[in-house]
Amino acid sequence: MEVNGKIIEEYGFEAAEKRFFLEWKSLISVLYKENTIPLDEAAAIAYHQLLFNKLNSNSMTTKNSKRYWKENLKYLAILLSIWFVVSFGFGIIWVNELNVIRLGGFKLGFWFAQQGSIYVFVLLIFVYIRLMNKLDKKYNFNKE
Repeated sequence: MEVNGKIIEEYGFEAAEKRFFLEWKSLISVLYKENTIPLDEAAAIAYHQLLFNKLNSNSMTTKNSKRYWKENLKYLAILLSIWFVVSFGFGIIWVNELNVIRLGGFKLGFWFAQQGSIYVFVLLIFVYIRLMNKLDKKYNFNKE
């Protein structure tokens, strides 16, 4: 079966859509031969069916993207909460209670205010990297 130039021109296929065009063309031939409907109707049905399939596959990707970002934001909230507790809580709010304990000759509250929160922040960066690599693999967003 030969799809004429008028039908191809009507649906405006470009070279970038070659795969879509080939699927469309094969679906037309199936519809045209099996259902004995006019060629232009077969072309329209095939075109809309392929568009429908394409939209459904994109919505699945959108659902995965939403789940991915929801989980990503959950990780961010937890890690930033830990950093807030360590830097603001241990370094400012509970500094007097922590100063009773000594670490390397320094009061623990003072140590957290000066260095501990920075160490925890750097550690949280590495934890975030590891969590994101796992998340990327889980949702197939990794570039490897």
